Amino acid sequence: MSIVFITLNVSAQFVEQFSDGGFNSNPNWNGTEDQFSVNTENTLVLAGDVDAGTAYLSTASTLTENVSYEFYLKLNFQPSTQDFVRIYLMSNNEDLSSNNQAYLLQINEQNSLQFVRQNGNSFNVLQTLLSNQLSTGFNGYIKVTKTGACKWVFAYKSVSSENYTILDSIIENTNNFDNHFFGIYGSYTINSKSQFFFDDFSVEAIDGVKSDADTFRINKIVADVNQVRLSLTSKIKNSTELSASNFLINNIEAFASVEKIDDSTLSLIPTIALEKIKFIH
Repeated sequence: MSIVFITLNVSAQFVEQFSDGGFNSNPNWNGTEDQFSVNTENTLVLAGDVDAGTAYLSTASTLTENVSYEFYLKLNFQPSTQDFVRIYLMSNNEDLSSNNQAYLLQINEQNSLQFVRQNGNSFNVLQTLLSNQLSTGFNGYIKVTKTGACKWVFAYKSVSSENYTILDSIIENTNNFDNHFFGIYGSYTINSKSQFFFDDFSVEAIDGVKSDADTFRINKIVADVNQVRLSLTSKIKNSTELSASNFLINNIEAFASVEKIDDSTLSLIPTIALEKIKFIH
């Protein structure tokens, strides 16, 4: 019996866990690449190439509304004016050392997590989180969501926790630039080089919100040899979602038709009989 894999267009813009041992594909990161490496634990490290300097990596990211950012960060040093990190959520420029238009998070000599709006060479702190709690560094996960109402929500979880704790939120709608890049930037000295660790990056649309491709999330799958029925977590809003080309078997278009049963249920008729089905969604 054959095992059939069905995949759907998903809402993630990119997910990066450095499991391939590098950062040059899926996605491709650009910047001062010679100052970064992936260690044996498949974690990205800012190693530096001198005793003191700056380094950055960025990758394509164009989502601006209804978007979620998530990542792991570890800093094994006391943040200072010369030893600090910035996570660029949105930037109009690939070069994160430039005078950009951007939204970012930073941990510096204030020993806090700060939400910042960069306007050229000006950095305006919009929100202070985990105030005065990071004097010895940082080790945990951060999640940021931005809705269409320009509401930013910030959450944190430790490495031993399963669930995020919401830290705070803010309405911020001065975004007047095109977003093209996500990235990381570090300023280091001999005290902090090789002590910046990054992993588990994820940038994705929230709850079936459309990005470049029509997307939605699956709640339940029921299948037999002649039909596949999908129950979705949200209502179908776009007729292009009903295109058979959105549903693949082993990356091949293999469905003759897609029928809308109701606002959140689809029936797919395959062009081949499916004897044993394993679904990935």
